[in-house]
Amino acid sequence: MKSSSMKFRLLISAFLLLVFALGFNAMLRLSSLEKLYIESFVSQYSSVGKELQRKLEKALSFGKSIEKFVGMDALLAETKENIGQISDKQKVASDISVSVAVSDGRILYSTDESLKDTIQAQTKASKQPLRISEYKTNTLFPYLSAAV
Repeated sequence: MKSSSMKFRLLISAFLLLVFALGFNAMLRLSSLEKLYIESFVSQYSSVGKELQRKLEKALSFGKSIEKFVGMDALLAETKENIGQISDKQKVASDISVSVAVSDGRILYSTDESLKDTIQAQTKASKQPLRISEYKTNTLFPYLSAAV
C-alpha cells in the first residue's frame, strides 16, 4: 500500500514537472514568435519608407530643394496608401500619417495638417525612420538638407 502511494506521488510529481517544462517552453516560443512578427511588421513599413526615401533622394540629387518640393503631397499620399495596404484592417486612413522632416526635426510636409511646421524631438531617426504610437501611426522620414 505504501509502495503504491509512493508510485502515485512520483507519477504526479513527474506529470507536474512535465507540465511546467512544457509551459515554460511554450512561453519561450511565443516570445520568440512575437519578436519575429514585430520584426517582419516593421520590415514591411521600412520597405515602404525606403521607397519614398529613394524617390526623394533621386529628386534632391538633381538639385531640387526639399523646402520647395513640388509634388510632395502626391508622394506622401501614395506612401500613405501603401502603408494602408500593409497595416491592420482595423485602422482607417485617418489613423495613418506620413511626414517628412529636416535634420533639425522640423516637419516640412505631412499628410496630417496639424503636424506641419512642428518640431519633433531629436531621435536617432536616420536609424529608425518609423515611429508607431499606440493610437496613431506616424511615419517620419528625416532628410538632411544639402545646405546644412
